[in-house]
Amino acid sequence: GQFSRAAAQCFPGVPVHAFEPLSVCQPALRKVAERFPQIQVHPVALGEQAGEVAMNENEYPDSSSLLTMTERHKELWPKTRNEKRITVPMQTLDGLREQFGAGPHFLKMDGQGYELNVLRGAEETRKATSLVFTEVLFDQFYEGQADFPAMLEFMRARNFRFVEFAAERRMPPLGELAYADAVFVKNRPRH
Repeated sequence: GQFSRAAAQCFPGVPVHAFEPLSVCQPALRKVAERFPQIQVHPVALGEQAGEVAMNENEYPDSSSLLTMTERHKELWPKTRNEKRITVPMQTLDGLREQFGAGPHFLKMDGQGYELNVLRGAEETRKATSLVFTEVLFDQFYEGQADFPAMLEFMRARNFRFVEFAAERRMPPLGELAYADAVFVKNRPRH
């Protein structure tokens, strides 16, 4: 809900669609949406096809994912060791597109390694999108995750260029990059 609140504050009156499949996280997000009526909460996961899917719900909700967590993740963040499998509904961004109207022009994702799958379900939606702000991983935290080179290649093939990292997390002792928020901007035709 933090990013949804910031987006609503920065862009008053602009619709903000927030997707949250975890029932434990939905009350806080709905509370934010009560303060900012342009926020619409969708209690679903996003991916490349619609249906029901198994999700790994973690005691530390920020690490919950549709992918299985690796031992490396659990070593780095021991508080993420306890999780259970739940079933959640999944939609594609393209399948929900009619609800969005003209946008989205800005797409922000943090899917715990599932971001590329979300983009695969957003072929039409992405055509209307000017900017993608997404978490990217540099270490193997989830089985089957896309890493930054794969995301970079995918976005380049769809006419987006990497601009910068808006935030990054480095791990001691060498300060190696673990994950970051990457900003991709759609290339505009030159006239």
